[in-house]
Amino acid sequence: MSLLELKQVTKKYSTDAVAVNNVDLTVQPGELLALTGESGCGKTTLLRLIAGLERPDHGEINLDNHTVASKQVFVPPQQRPVGLVFQDYALFPHMNVAQNIKFGLKSWSSAERKERVTEMLHLVNLSGLEKRYPHQLSGGQQQRVAIARALAPKPRLLLLDEPFSNLDTLLKDQVREDISTILRRAGTTAILVTHDVQDAMSMADRIAVFKEGRLLQIDRPRILYQQPLDTYVASFFGRVNLIPVVGTASGVTSEIGQFFLENADGKTGFLCLRPQQIKVNLSRETAASAEVISVKYLGDYQQLEIRSGNCRLCCHQPLSVSFHSGQTIHLDFDLEQVHVIWVDS
Repeated sequence: MSLLELKQVTKKYSTDAVAVNNVDLTVQPGELLALTGESGCGKTTLLRLIAGLERPDHGEINLDNHTVASKQVFVPPQQRPVGLVFQDYALFPHMNVAQNIKFGLKSWSSAERKERVTEMLHLVNLSGLEKRYPHQLSGGQQQRVAIARALAPKPRLLLLDEPFSNLDTLLKDQVREDISTILRRAGTTAILVTHDVQDAMSMADRIAVFKEGRLLQIDRPRILYQQPLDTYVASFFGRVNLIPVVGTASGVTSEIGQFFLENADGKTGFLCLRPQQIKVNLSRETAASAEVISVKYLGDYQQLEIRSGNCRLCCHQPLSVSFHSGQTIHLDFDLEQVHVIWVDS
């Protein structure tokens, strides 16, 4: 049974601006779901609706088998079994680590608070630092204190709003791994809001992609990357070649050749090829030839911009082969990885 269920949830901030538009989704116990999309797509508003910081204009939110928001019901945030980690951590500067962690445990006995703080310090690997103040901690340590404080009251659901946005790139990778480990060890159900594709791909069991308040697709990271349902989702997860195709009785035709797919007759769409899915063949001619426009060295691989027919494509190739502008090359494709995004039928 789902821990969280949203049914046709809508939130408007004005008559013209719909921040969240008719969203349906569920979150399973123990799952880590990432909400992602460009700035202003509605993901933070949705998080605030779940937390109870906003009230939906339409729809229903059910949490832990109870309705917390609907036309007739609205449970305030302090009465929901939800923990919230803010973008800026929101630690109390005048309180040390232990005092920050036990802040939400006021209804607990003194012995219970002490035991819980010890458990949380161990969970987030901060044992021995309980007397330090926030300004005496690194950014990653402050983040772990914020997580410990949110987990201390044993919420049924933890919400994280852009938790890594204030960290530099090198620190972010380590903190992201630390937080993921902490949440898995605690068995916590969590929703992560992020605009960073790497955050979502590396941490989440499933990812929900939003655009202009609408949920476009929700699935496992591998499915979203390899089998996107539309061109926005395809482009959001990295560089992609979108090649117009027309369906026939035997497959699809495009500028770079024919591909055999079932049930394609009468359809139009885009062939979706990631740069690493295009292979260059120098030993034999293939059906698709191309001209190298430019070559860029990118450390682990080289990026080729190529032209095949009227299509300009990007492909990634190993460093072991040399390429140069103006060179004619031939292209191979892994037919098992061919994915078409249909735009009409």
